[in-house]
Amino acid sequence: MANVALDSTYILGQVSKRGWVGMIRKDHGFTLLEVLVVIVILGLIGVFVYSGAMASLRASTKGRRRAQALAGLQMATEELSALEAAQLRERAGTEWCTDIPIEPPPYLARYRIEGITSDSLNDLYRVTVEVRLDDDPVVSNSIILYRPE
Repeated sequence: MANVALDSTYILGQVSKRGWVGMIRKDHGFTLLEVLVVIVILGLIGVFVYSGAMASLRASTKGRRRAQALAGLQMATEELSALEAAQLRERAGTEWCTDIPIEPPPYLARYRIEGITSDSLNDLYRVTVEVRLDDDPVVSNSIILYRPE
């Protein structure tokens, strides 16, 4: 067999006792395709981790906003429950808004008191409280109050 000049990267066309060997790599580096595949896989993993983190952050923020709104709803409901019959009658059929002192952000409470009339009971009032943030209702509650004269 004639002396064949060997390429530094590959041994081409060598025949062994078992048959054709083909191309055998001598160096131990990575090809450009292998590096690109790894970069794409790492990019996909990064996208999934980022989207999961953002989803948990949104859920946390929504839960915190709801908890603050519930605290404001409780404050407003307790305040309205303490009103006397004359005050309820005076405000019946009206609707008004006020800021709830909970920071951050400023929540707006919308109140509505309606007198409930029936044949036997005229001293029932339905009090509806709705807590809003940026004109979107977050929580609401309605209670029935009985205030005899």
